[in-house]
Amino acid sequence: SVWAPDVYYNKHYVNDDGTKGAYMMYFCTSSTTVRSAITFATSQNIEGPYTYKDTLVYSGFSKTSRTDSGSKIDTCYTNTNIKKLIDDGILKDGVNENWFSSLSGGFNNSYAPNAIDPTIAEGIVGDYFFIKKAGTAKITATYKKFKVSCKVKVKAK
Repeated sequence: SVWAPDVYYNKHYVNDDGTKGAYMMYFCTSSTTVRSAITFATSQNIEGPYTYKDTLVYSGFSKTSRTDSGSKIDTCYTNTNIKKLIDDGILKDGVNENWFSSLSGGFNNSYAPNAIDPTIAEGIVGDYFFIKKAGTAKITATYKKFKVSCKVKVKAK
C-alpha cells in the first residue's frame, strides 16, 4: 500500500535538468506491519504529476535471506540501499547488529521504528529531517562535525 503523503517545497533540490527547486512528495509504502519504506517523488507543480526518485528509509529488513509467507521478496538488508550507504561511507560504522533480533535475525522494531508517516522539517541551518506525525520521536541531526540528539513529543491535530 501507499499512504501518508506529505508535500514540501525544497528550494535547494537540484532537478535532473540542473535547475533548483521542486515540490517533493514523501510517502510510505508498506507490505507488512513492519516492512515499510519512506520514498519520495518530485514535481514542478504541487498538483503533479510526480516522478519517483528514490527510497530514503527502510524498515523490516532481515539479516539473512528470507521471505514472508506468501511472498517471493527477499527481505535481506542487502536488497535495500544499506550496502550502498556503507560502501559510500555514509554509514561509517557499517551494519549495526542492533537492527536485527538476536533470536531470529529479523528486523528489531524495538530498536528501530517502522518507516511510516513521513513529515519533513527544515532545520535552522538548512538541513532536513523527518519527524513522526504523532508520538515521541528521537531526532538526530548532524551539522558540520557536531551531532545533536533530542527527544520531541509531537501531538496529533
